[in-house]
Amino acid sequence: MAKISRLLVVYEEDAAEDSEPKFINLSAMRRAVRAERLEEILDDLAFACQDVLARNDGQAFPPASLRPIK
Repeated sequence: MAKISRLLVVYEEDAAEDSEPKFINLSAMRRAVRAERLEEILDDLAFACQDVLARNDGQAFPPASLRPIK
């Protein structure tokens, strides 16, 4: 199975309308999150990525096409 080698999460709090988004990378998660918990999350993400690629003929989305989900 493939693995998640890089990850960037853009985290925004719902309640704070004027707050800036927080960017959290995989290295920060590895330092802060219990290893077993993070591995479960990464395994789930790997399966999700495989599903996305299967539906898009193996093509990923270029970074410029990513937009926030509202």
